[in-house]
Amino acid sequence: MLQNVKKDLAEQAISIELHIVSWDALDKFSTSNLVRKMTLHCQYAAARMVILANFSGFLNFGDKWKKAQPQFEEIFRHSTDEILSTAIWIEPGKNDVTSESGFFGKLTKWFKDNFQVVFGKGRSSEEISFASSTSQFKHPLKDRAIRSNLTVVRFDLPKVGGAE
Repeated sequence: MLQNVKKDLAEQAISIELHIVSWDALDKFSTSNLVRKMTLHCQYAAARMVILANFSGFLNFGDKWKKAQPQFEEIFRHSTDEILSTAIWIEPGKNDVTSESGFFGKLTKWFKDNFQVVFGKGRSSEEISFASSTSQFKHPLKDRAIRSNLTVVRFDLPKVGGAE
């Protein structure tokens, strides 16, 4: 599947590399290791795109979101660049994610509070919208289709290092 995506993106002059790194979202040293590896692998990239997926079930439990915030802030802060860089966050399209008090509501508020430079020019957190999609796929073991609901939010990271 990755090869198909790579081919389609290459037609648009976009290249991607897959690097798998074990990461503990609650551990600052694990996050420092992840950021170091991101730096090494992205040092010649013109822009960065960070894709995060399927954290809501874990982060909505107990005080894990509060404990994980410094690590996500470090990743987002590290991913800023002189030109537009983006973070894409993908979660299941469930009420505890998409409702105003759900995970994406908390995430949007956190982003606004920690990256106010993005909102300093008349932009508000309400302008960060979610995109949702539903699809069907064939169950790999049973003869039936399963519905999948996904919700995505995009965060444009602040420009740094000589930009505006």
